[in-house]
Amino acid sequence: MKLPVYIFIAVLISCSGSDRKQNTTVDFINEHMNDHDTSIHPVLEIGTYYVTKINQDTIAGILLGAIHKEEDSVYYSFVLSGRFFNTIPSEKEFRGAGLCGLEIPSYPAGNSISSLCRYSISEKNLTLELNKLTKIGYIKFSKKNTYGSTRIIKNFNDLSGEFLSFEKSNVETDKQIKLTGFPSSKYIVINWNQLAIASNQEDQARPEVLWVLSAKTAHPTASALMKEEWWWSPADDLSPFGNDDGADALYIYKDWRENNKNTKSSLFIYYLQKRWNMSFSHINNDSETDLPKIEKENTFYRNVDRAMMSLAFSQLVLEGKISPEFKNLAIKAIRRTKTEFGMNGMTDENKTEYRKRLDKMESILTGL
Repeated sequence: MKLPVYIFIAVLISCSGSDRKQNTTVDFINEHMNDHDTSIHPVLEIGTYYVTKINQDTIAGILLGAIHKEEDSVYYSFVLSGRFFNTIPSEKEFRGAGLCGLEIPSYPAGNSISSLCRYSISEKNLTLELNKLTKIGYIKFSKKNTYGSTRIIKNFNDLSGEFLSFEKSNVETDKQIKLTGFPSSKYIVINWNQLAIASNQEDQARPEVLWVLSAKTAHPTASALMKEEWWWSPADDLSPFGNDDGADALYIYKDWRENNKNTKSSLFIYYLQKRWNMSFSHINNDSETDLPKIEKENTFYRNVDRAMMSLAFSQLVLEGKISPEFKNLAIKAIRRTKTEFGMNGMTDENKTEYRKRLDKMESILTGL
């Protein structure tokens, strides 16, 4: 199940640049991958939990888990309590209700990860809701807590239908699991004692500035080459970063690069393979006739291919260049994907559009 996500000085592109180009790239990463903004002045404190009346008989519990700034907007992310209340609860009752979350399967190990569901509201809209909040308590909420889904809301009344939506979604998920045999994410209630609580200031969740993919935040070299709007869509499955695998590859690479600025980028392939616990053994195979065998050995080879395509353009977006290894692997992934076998299960309309975009991607890569 795909989750809703309610998600520069130019340098020459070079596959084997000079030391000067490499240093310029490192400067770009240093400057733009560690942004901190002291202009965030929160109106609420992370870790505080509240109740708010969303209709005459329903009170929702919400825990503030994060505050972040995306470009010019500040968002507050809340976690919904595991049930609604009829009256204002005590701290014990609030905690006893748990919190809404997702049980997410981990491939291919077969176990699962429990992550929180969050609801983000802009500071502009939140200010209209402040007088409706009643504080219940506070915890030192850790930044180690993870989120499985994010939904943008305009006001807290938007939460009124959530539990009905969860129930319907889980019914459909059960049907898909029965039909396909593959596990999928399901909505659950997470016990309060499963929350990560910060033991020191460093672990405590703080307001932060998030880098958001856009032509404006990308390296200017990437913006000049990637002119079509679809490149920057976070929800278009046919774009490099709009599908789950491509988006994950982008943001995992970004985080890895932040801590490995002077490391050869190709080493990230081994890191990602280990992190995903998935075979990448086919990534250098460019034989179309081998695709059925590849799929038999690795059902998720298409997921890996989407990640390989994403990585090349992720590096272009973040650094203004593409390494020879990323370029080579991306071209091979594109060519595997363009085959009829690679597009198995897609509609004819999507195949036509996807091939057009893949051709554009390959033309950029081969032209570098």
